[in-house]
Amino acid sequence: MSARTPDSARDIPEATVARLPVYLRALTGLAEDGTTTCSSEELAATAGVNSAKLRKDLSYLGSY
Repeated sequence: MSARTPDSARDIPEATVARLPVYLRALTGLAEDGTTTCSSEELAATAGVNSAKLRKDLSYLGSY
């Protein structure tokens, strides 16, 4: 079995992975409140992180 290289496109930092459930809870809460679209600033404020960090974290997941 070969080891993955640190610069592999699919390597996501552990800190980012740890924040993903926080983002999910924030999105779930916003959806329950009737929000269908939100900005990175709104999601970041709800999740308790800054919007630049949130955008960086989500960039690891690709664009959808």
